[in-house]
Parts: sequence; C-alpha cells; structure tokens
Amino acid sequence: MTLSIFSSPHPDWVVEINHNNRVFGFTLALVVLGVHILDKGYGTLTWVMLALQCLLYPQLLYWRARSTARPRDAEMQHMLVDSLVFGFWSAYLGFPMWASFAMCVSTCVNHTAYHGAKGAARSLAGFAAGALVAVRLFGFRFAPDMGWPISVVCLLGLILYQVAVTHIAYGRNTKLYDARTQLRLGEQALQKANEALRSRLDEINALQGQLNEQANRDPLTGLYNRRYLDDTLARELARCKREGQPLSLMLIDMTTSNASTTPTATPRVTRCSRPWPSCWTPVPAALMWPAATAVKSS
Repeated sequence: MTLSIFSSPHPDWVVEINHNNRVFGFTLALVVLGVHILDKGYGTLTWVMLALQCLLYPQLLYWRARSTARPRDAEMQHMLVDSLVFGFWSAYLGFPMWASFAMCVSTCVNHTAYHGAKGAARSLAGFAAGALVAVRLFGFRFAPDMGWPISVVCLLGLILYQVAVTHIAYGRNTKLYDARTQLRLGEQALQKANEALRSRLDEINALQGQLNEQANRDPLTGLYNRRYLDDTLARELARCKREGQPLSLMLIDMTTSNASTTPTATPRVTRCSRPWPSCWTPVPAALMWPAATAVKSS
C-alpha cells in the first residue's frame, strides 16, 4: 500500500517504504504537535507552517525521489532533512520533553536501519543543526513541561510509529525468507536434474564405449578388425612421421584354407585363434621394415 498522490508505487522499495513511514510519522506529528500548540496558544502562522510541514512536505520529497536519476541517494538525503526539520520544530516549540524525544528517536531509528551507528550519529547531528537554526531565528526557549493528556498522545503516537516501522520490516523479512526458500527449493531441483543428467551421460558414454569396442573387434576371436587397423594405421603413420621414428607392420592371413571358413571348421579356427598371444615369437630385426607405406597380402 502506498500513501502518496501518485497512482503507481516507486520501483525502489527503499523510497517507497520511507515515503510511507514519512507520511505516517508526520501525520502523527501533526496530531501530537497540534494538541501541544493548541494547549500553548500558538498563532495562525504556526498552524499553517505545521500543516504544510506535515501534509505537503512528505509528498514533495516523494516527488523529488521519483524525478531524480538516483532515487536511493535522494532518499538518504531526505532522511537527513527529516532530522533537521524535527530538530527545528523541537527548538521552536521550546523543546517539549515527550514530543522532542519522539521526534529524535524516530529519526534515529530510520537512520540506524540503513547506516548503523554512523546513521544514528548523523541523525543526531542533523537534529542538533535544525535546533540551532530555530534558536538562531526565534531565540532560545526551554519549556519541556507537557500536560499528561499531551504526553499520553505523544507516547501513543511514538508506539504506533514504531509498530508501523517494525511491521514494514517484518513484511520485508517475510518476503525475503519466502524468496530464499523458493531459491533453495529451485537449487535442490536443479541439483537433482543435474545428477539425473550426469547419470544419463555416464550411461551414454558407457554404451558408446561398448559400441566402439564392438565395432573395432571381431566377435568370434575378440581380436581387432580391419576397421581398427584403418583408424590406427593413419594415426601411427602421422605420429612416426612427426617424431621421425620407423614403423613396423605385420599382417597374418588366417583365411588361406577354405576349410577353415566352413561352419564345421569354426571350432578349429577358434582353437587356433584364441591362444595366439602365447604362440607369438619375436620377429627378427632383419625382417622388420623401417617404414611401412603400403602392404598387400596375397
């Protein structure tokens, strides 16, 4: 909910929240200070100044924040102006005890919420500067006494203002908690999706490895086939050429007998082919070619 003359709220939540706090706080100040100046018998000029200060001033600051290119910086400046204004009214009215206390505390709370202890010190400095301006213009008066009805109204106004500020902070914290909860749930869902995708990729890689193994090996003997030779030979020729090393190549033809290719000869071929590694013998160095460019078996 926005308490302004504009139809749409400002996108910066700091500007919007401070504006609502300012409107609510100055409305309470109008009631409290109005009761006080009515009891003290101030003139019409004071009433006009108070009405303009509490009703028009918050809207002017909000308009300025909406018009500037850096609204948050402008809002920080406005908070200092609030301290100056409340200090001015406190000194102008003779420092009424509970009213001055309420105005000083409310501005300190706002500054502390955004700037910590430095903000509180800045607020007190602004409050004192505003009081000095009023003393310079209208002289120093010290009349802290306030009747009990005015004191009760002042205390109730301060309580209402603090409740309103903390309620707004509670709303912001609740939204922040909900947003963090949704973010955490989204991260968990994304992590589960990543794990499922990683599992699928591992499965695909395993299947691809099995497919490559099946494509490069003979299903009967388990030895590498012609496709593996074509792929490996080109790579090894390039490596030997790059490193300047010789390449030796040996081909063994197992299909010299037609009988070995018949179905009845399959067990004999299997018995012959399986124990090959134990049957191999070293090839004499004199028979190795220093380089192989083409080999043809008959």
